[in-house]
Amino acid sequence: MIKKRRDSENVPILDLRNGQESLASSISRKSSSISTSKEQFELHPDFGTGNILRLKTGRLCVNISKIHLTKDLHFLPKETPGFLQLFFILSGEKIFRTANNQEYLLESMQACMIQKTFEKEVRILADKILKEIQIAVPLDYLKEYDVFKNEAGIEEEIILLPIHEQAFSILEDIQENDFSEQADVILLRARILELIAILLKTHTKNATNDLSATPDHILKKLSHIKKTILSNLRTNFSLEDLAMESGLNAHTLNNEFKRVFGCSINEFSISQKMEKARQDLENTNKMIYQIAEEVGYKNATHFSAAFKRKYRCTPRQFRNRL
Repeated sequence: MIKKRRDSENVPILDLRNGQESLASSISRKSSSISTSKEQFELHPDFGTGNILRLKTGRLCVNISKIHLTKDLHFLPKETPGFLQLFFILSGEKIFRTANNQEYLLESMQACMIQKTFEKEVRILADKILKEIQIAVPLDYLKEYDVFKNEAGIEEEIILLPIHEQAFSILEDIQENDFSEQADVILLRARILELIAILLKTHTKNATNDLSATPDHILKKLSHIKKTILSNLRTNFSLEDLAMESGLNAHTLNNEFKRVFGCSINEFSISQKMEKARQDLENTNKMIYQIAEEVGYKNATHFSAAFKRKYRCTPRQFRNRL
């Protein structure tokens, strides 16, 4: 269920359902055709700033967006029968609303997978820069895999999943490769198949993780510990500190946290610290040592090493790429 809502009144709705234009061509203008399979779009000033890079090979399409809207963008998307739609939000927020008025908020470092057109409307929030990779994969490409033999392969309307480190690494490769040669196109398809496999594996793991077996009072304690970590990224809690906070013994706390959330407490804490650091590097002018201190690292060298383990570059290298 969506975590935050916006007042939809007085927000113009862009209707793309019956037209020929894509969202990119509706809100931006083509700035260059880098090759027959690669186009660059610059966001129209009426909508904000930023660009959208489109890669297309056959019917496979990848849009890499980095845009900052001046106001929320509310649109009705084109139907995409016969395609698997993948959305990877690296930063920013996007809301999907289904035909039965169910709403889902897709946030930073989250992915979603849609096998059939279901959404009634989509909204991109203007609060933050949206960095997104959107991939449309023809189901014909996936027929040999049992889960995609027909459009009933995935029952859920929409599947929301975290972007783990393995998937993030592939997304980085897709952003950095210029795909100028035929061999690169083969690589792109292989990387996308790998992404789909990772998402399906994560989904299967989540589906078999029966939370009903966890008593409500333990789930509440785990949720409290998670919120405590998120609200105090400057603090380096020991497992014993958190165990005392939760009223559980350390072994039970860590095991139950991993079973419910898919990672250990230490892994979750480091991941969230690095995500906060990444956002600050992108969106602020803070000095790197300041960012390090704000996520609990008194030693900038240790912070740089932790950041590099997650993002494969130092904080300075990351900021220089922006």
